[in-house]
Amino acid sequence: LPDASSQTDVLSKKLLVQILSDKLSTSVDIKLKEQCALTLGYMAVGDPLHPYKQDILFTLFQTKEEKAFDLLVTVGEAISCVAAGSLSTASHDQWKLVCSVEQSPVDGSIMKWTLNTLLTQFCTSPAGQIRQAACVWVMCIIKHAGRHQELQNHLPVIQDVLIGMLGEPNELTQEVASRSISIVYDLSSEYERQNMLKALFDTLMNGKKPTNVSGDTELFQKGALGKTPDGSHITTYKELCSLASDLNQPDLVYKFMHLANHHALWNSKKGAAFGFSSIVSNARTQLAPYLPHLIPRLFRYKYDPNTHVQLAMVSIWNALSADTKMVDKYIDSILKDLLANLNSHDWQSRQASCLALCDLLSIASTRDVATSLAQLWELCLRARDDIKETVRNAADKACKSLDSITVRALDCSVSDQSNGSKVVEEVLPLLLTRGMSSPSADIKTISLATIVKISKNAGSLLKPHVASLVTSILEMLSSVELQALNTLSLQLSGEREAQSKLDDIRIATTKTSVLMDVVDMCIPLVDDGVVEQLVPRLSELLKSGTGLATKVASAQLVITLVHNCSSNLGTSAGKLLSALISGLSDRSTGVRKAYARAIGHLVKLVKPSSITKLHEKLKSWYLDGEDVDIKATVALVYREMTSHSLDGVKRAEVEIIPLIFLGMHGQSEGLFCA
Repeated sequence: LPDASSQTDVLSKKLLVQILSDKLSTSVDIKLKEQCALTLGYMAVGDPLHPYKQDILFTLFQTKEEKAFDLLVTVGEAISCVAAGSLSTASHDQWKLVCSVEQSPVDGSIMKWTLNTLLTQFCTSPAGQIRQAACVWVMCIIKHAGRHQELQNHLPVIQDVLIGMLGEPNELTQEVASRSISIVYDLSSEYERQNMLKALFDTLMNGKKPTNVSGDTELFQKGALGKTPDGSHITTYKELCSLASDLNQPDLVYKFMHLANHHALWNSKKGAAFGFSSIVSNARTQLAPYLPHLIPRLFRYKYDPNTHVQLAMVSIWNALSADTKMVDKYIDSILKDLLANLNSHDWQSRQASCLALCDLLSIASTRDVATSLAQLWELCLRARDDIKETVRNAADKACKSLDSITVRALDCSVSDQSNGSKVVEEVLPLLLTRGMSSPSADIKTISLATIVKISKNAGSLLKPHVASLVTSILEMLSSVELQALNTLSLQLSGEREAQSKLDDIRIATTKTSVLMDVVDMCIPLVDDGVVEQLVPRLSELLKSGTGLATKVASAQLVITLVHNCSSNLGTSAGKLLSALISGLSDRSTGVRKAYARAIGHLVKLVKPSSITKLHEKLKSWYLDGEDVDIKATVALVYREMTSHSLDGVKRAEVEIIPLIFLGMHGQSEGLFCA
């Protein structure tokens, strides 16, 4: 055909290009459009000196906003034909197994112009659909014209552009960029491959964020953020500004931009994962230096909330972890990564870290995690109170796994005793302070359950911590008491009989508490050394403890110690007696009764001189005081003493009996005769 003709009825190359271009632009039939595009491309292959290559490319580029993926691929093949000419795979003889390389010189200016246009204009367009089309066309060019020298010269630039497009919010664009990276990797030199791996690694580890934001830059996919007041979808920075202005909240723009960066970060990691999985089978050796940093992140990303990220990361993990001991080899690095991300500001990282920790603890030995258990507990308990429900659920699973391995660390048959000792020393105080003092009921429940298990399984390892454990539990008894009981007690403060009955109910509830079971478990471990640490703390609680439950439980502990550890108390009994006397004037009838009962049991261990001092104190209260409640408390103390420590009373009967006799015949005779 002639290049052009002045006669309109004579077919020429120019006229044919115009006809095909018109059909490609106006037709609604996708199949017809594909045939027109391919015909335009094949014209350049059949005629290397075709004078209208530039016009054909302009026509093909006009389809940049088409959404049909098959049409974009077909147009991409046509573009590769025009740009590469005889070096395109379309010029190969399909009947030959080995294709000969074109020996005649090929003009590289068309390929150079095509690549520059796609890489610098279309791939950086603010419109996501145009970037997607450009990505598809770049893939077609490197696939069908990989032998072209000009394309080889552009490989480093193509690499950078494709890696940047792994951060696209559109999954199809990411997938195309990933496949293109695989092809570029095969075409690249060894040096270029190492650079690509490094760039991909940085993207996977740190993510990529959009930088040059213009007014037309699409930050979200259409419909991702709902609609503006006029009903249009929010997709660009300009629309975000408009929406913020309409709402009279300009600062929302920054929040939306932060959200855009957030999505770009995670999409970039997902895309980078596809890129890695595309080349990992050919690059295992080159990846070896990155494994210490890559494995911990991959292990965490396997549990990412985003299903696509999760599947991509699992694919890489399976490709890399040919060695079944991969986790054992890098367990320290994995733990370090999880500890860092359990406290991340990204909820995805916190959730993934909790779930990854569950998996890790199921296969890790107690020796591997013993030094990190306390920190893991602290972070997981914090995550259990997360603002995001899915994070809370994941943290609940992590806490259960921590509970299991904590108890396992105390078993000397499966764990070294030094590990168990370290666990008790670090984890128990944390659960008592951070866990039981948390305002979250769920965290208190988790902490209490683990404290009980530690107390049951720690055995002698618990002895150094008995004093702090017991006093901490006594202190928290009042805080875990039902709030409704405290409220009701305040409401009944003016009704003595009702208040007394309520106190009896509260005391009965305290005695059956699981926390008191923990205290009882500690009693067999009490010896002289424990008593030396425990008595000062217990005395302080008896004097200044807050809450009915704490005071009553402390008095009950004194009785338990008298019965089970009388030989160990020794001179410490006097200190406890002094503390109990100070509580006899408490406004709560229940507390006064509990302290009187404790004194009644304790006097059998104190010196006669201490009993005499006690009698003098009670005598002055009874004879000099006018308060009926105080007189009743004095009578109650003597009754408890004669019931439980008669020998102690006989040692000071000369001083005690006259007062009792007086009380029996005075206004309080009912109290002393009871």
